Amino acid sequence: MKPIHTFAIAVFVPIVAAACSGGGGSAAGSAAPTPLPSGFCQEGSIVIGPCALTFAGTGASFAQFPTMWEDGPAGYTFSANLNNCTKIVSVGPYSTVLPPAPGTIPWSFTVTPNAAGSCTLEFVDANGNSAPLAVTVP
Repeated sequence: MKPIHTFAIAVFVPIVAAACSGGGGSAAGSAAPTPLPSGFCQEGSIVIGPCALTFAGTGASFAQFPTMWEDGPAGYTFSANLNNCTKIVSVGPYSTVLPPAPGTIPWSFTVTPNAAGSCTLEFVDANGNSAPLAVTVP
């Protein structure tokens, strides 16, 4: 059984209204999809960045803060599935951050390197959508 750690974070970020849907249709006047920020990847409806974490050492001073959001209705909660990462990193909530794209509520987690190794974290939303995050600790 995989351990899942769920972090309910209160979201107090104003939602920015979006005027386009990004549907990508070919009709005249359709808005082009919004490009992802540099270093971000999209897996299904989840956008996550950076696409992978490589740490310079172990301990809290080397922690990194990946950010993710749902491409769709805002307000989803995310949980971190540690898979085979339990000895390599720990994951905890950090905060919400300013929206990188209109209509999104981004989540940021604290990922702390604990021991050398490589693994893949999985972030899962309330609807079962998931996005992987490769982790390397030298």
